[in-house]
Amino acid sequence: MVGRYGTFVMVIGTVVGTLSFVPIYGSAQDSPPVSCVPASASAPLEALVRCAEGGDAVAQNNLGELYANGLGVPVDHAEGLRWFGLSAEQGFAEAQFNLGRMYGRGDGVAADLVYAYFWCDLASAQGNDIAQSVKELLGQIMTSEQIAEAQRLSREWTAAHP
Repeated sequence: MVGRYGTFVMVIGTVVGTLSFVPIYGSAQDSPPVSCVPASASAPLEALVRCAEGGDAVAQNNLGELYANGLGVPVDHAEGLRWFGLSAEQGFAEAQFNLGRMYGRGDGVAADLVYAYFWCDLASAQGNDIAQSVKELLGQIMTSEQIAEAQRLSREWTAAHP
């Protein structure tokens, strides 16, 4: 028998699995910088690494995608988390959603619904519709205390990252 959380993980995996590769651009903040054109996930790995190491949030997110999903490199969830984290800390909504997805599914990190909700909340506040849908699903299986904690984390993060 699959418990409530196990069912959620399967649903999230299905809903998000194919959608996580869709770039979510829509604001000037989300646009790749002109100075680092090779930020595309299809760019040669060396160029993508160069841009990511230079602080390009789009390149960092795309490099996280490669490692988290084993696209042209061996699957390395820790590296995926690292690159998503660097991008998410810059406020890049897609990376914030990707962190929420990884915490929700327990990919390379202990599954944590509070952190999954927190990261999806930040991404959805920037208009990421997939993150909003996942956040709503999470809210259906979380306690009110867990949701309150995730919202507190989101408020604190937002205050620290104006």
